[in-house]
Amino acid sequence: CGSFDLGPTRDITVNYRSNSFFRLDPHVDPQDDGPNVFILGLLSDAVITFVSPSAPRRIDPVQVATKSWTDQDIDVLLQKRSLVHFTSDARATWGHAIRGGLEVEEANGQRSVVDWWGQPSFLLRRGTDRISVV
Repeated sequence: CGSFDLGPTRDITVNYRSNSFFRLDPHVDPQDDGPNVFILGLLSDAVITFVSPSAPRRIDPVQVATKSWTDQDIDVLLQKRSLVHFTSDARATWGHAIRGGLEVEEANGQRSVVDWWGQPSFLLRRGTDRISVV
């Protein structure tokens, strides 16, 4: 797995969401938090989207939900009980975000909130509750 020069812990954030509809706008964590960011996903799968710093951004929520913020975005599937690590340009230049989710009707007629990753046809059902530790 390798070793990481983490230094002293400066900040730990616990995010709890109890509704399937949530969104995290593109942002870069403060540089004072160090060169590495780790996100531990619990209770529900999630799609973390890395947003290009140089491409024009969409701001309309429907456009973002269906097409993402830019045409250069990169999606990362974070399965529940998984850890993602990012550093270098992914940490310092590209923003990371979570799209707001889409409501779809499933074959059984039930409505669910889903994320898509990579392309809109790859759907992932969101859990009602989500916890992440950053």
